[in-house]
Amino acid sequence: MPQLQSVWSLLALLALAFIWHSSASAAAGSTAALGNGDGPGRPLTTFVDLLSSNERFSEILHTVQRLRMVIPLNRVRNGTLLVPTNAALKKYRKEHGEGASRIAGATYRGLSDAQMWYHLIGDGVIEAQDFGRRTMVWESLSRPEANDGSAAASDNDEPDEPPKEHVFGVMLKTQLSTSGTVTANGVAVLAQNYSCAAGNVYLIDGLLEIPPPIQEVLHVLGDSFGQTTDSADEYSAIEKLLASAGWSDVLTMFSRSSEATGMHTLWAFSNHAFNSQFSYAERSYLLNGPLFVADDEDLRQAAVADVRAVASRFVSSEPVSIARMGAGTHSVLSLGKHSNLTLVVEETHGSFSGSIDGQPLGRLDVIARNGKFLRMRAASRALCTGF
Repeated sequence: MPQLQSVWSLLALLALAFIWHSSASAAAGSTAALGNGDGPGRPLTTFVDLLSSNERFSEILHTVQRLRMVIPLNRVRNGTLLVPTNAALKKYRKEHGEGASRIAGATYRGLSDAQMWYHLIGDGVIEAQDFGRRTMVWESLSRPEANDGSAAASDNDEPDEPPKEHVFGVMLKTQLSTSGTVTANGVAVLAQNYSCAAGNVYLIDGLLEIPPPIQEVLHVLGDSFGQTTDSADEYSAIEKLLASAGWSDVLTMFSRSSEATGMHTLWAFSNHAFNSQFSYAERSYLLNGPLFVADDEDLRQAAVADVRAVASRFVSSEPVSIARMGAGTHSVLSLGKHSNLTLVVEETHGSFSGSIDGQPLGRLDVIARNGKFLRMRAASRALCTGF
């Protein structure tokens, strides 16, 4: 009989241990779920895990799957994903190719993988209070050239790889209105957010459109900024200046050159500012000089060098954001083999102002697909050293 009691005691202890282990596991699962909204009772590691955990993400998950983005999205760490609501995505599909059920290249029902990557911010995990700034510019993981579906969503896929040169992504802008509403490129960011080990997810009430190249932005601004002229070609002088320098690709993205696929900042002056600073003869040489001597290669190259010495003062070889840099004095790269530019940023009550090499800036942080546009109030020839 004592031996039988010992057996029963051993079985009771084993049962108790099993119950304790099960309770601990359930508690751990509950904690993970608590930190991830109404997600499942397990740790959510990747963005795909999180999208798979909740019915409200079903439309974006389906799109990610059809665009073959699951594997690269699973690699992403330390990011912030802006997810359109199911209703917003269904509406967009209806307006942009609901009937196209097959994938054409890297596009599914009007949505490209480049546009989907544009919803993923690579600047780290953005908390709700980070959106509380009046205006902020973020870098997405969508590259200026169209992604091909297999494109890695980060600079380094493996932690043991040597650092690669950073490839800038297309920028997007968040703003806080006076009423407290946060928007991303004009699309409302909803209050509820979710998190996983890879980062945070915010629902948004629409889809983000990739902005057009700098040249198209210039034409739009020419229409709306034409205060000194009735013409929509308010920035035609700087377009012609870059064309004369052989740098049209900075604006248009028409070729596969490094200028066309890279990110730049245009410190744009108006035609009025250009005309007020340069004589007729100087303007004619800058805008047409290389064409006038096209039949003499030595003279043409000399003319191009002269034009580039001037044009380089109005283009930076990287996307420069006033909001991202913040208050202070900054050195920014100019395009070509010329000296850097000095950017001074001031902040007053959450609003920014700035100047480039002493010239005040007007319109700030205008987003383009291939970089940024900042409007100069003047085009001082003091910027154009050596001319």
